[in-house]
Amino acid sequence: MKKLFVSFSFFIILTMLFTTSIFANTIVGNPTNYTINEFSTSTFEESINITGNCDDGTVVTFDISNNSGETSYTQDVKKTGIFYKNIPLSLGKNYINLTFEKSGFDSVSEEYTVIRLSENVKKELEEYTCVSQINVISWLPSN
Repeated sequence: MKKLFVSFSFFIILTMLFTTSIFANTIVGNPTNYTINEFSTSTFEESINITGNCDDGTVVTFDISNNSGETSYTQDVKKTGIFYKNIPLSLGKNYINLTFEKSGFDSVSEEYTVIRLSENVKKELEEYTCVSQINVISWLPSN
């Protein structure tokens, strides 16, 4: 009987700990299970696409700050759970802050810096790569 009581008590304690843990995560945890698909943090393009997944009912805010000023976009995530935004970039540093908010939960933010490089840098890199390849080819022994 004592063994049964100890086993039953142990089961109740474990159940309480497990239930409390789940309850704490629900109240204090992230507003949503979100993922952000990879994107380049330096580019020659005029814009980038930021995409990802999160829970239905989440509001995603895209705050962009760069040489052109500050811009903000908001998107309500629907049942598909997919969010998407094409972000225009200025030359130089572009600061992008993504905020995920859902009613009844704390908000979560992720910050990124995306650098848009000029076409001059692109041309210099292409020329350097071409010259390097010519030097390697001229160095290779001929048959």
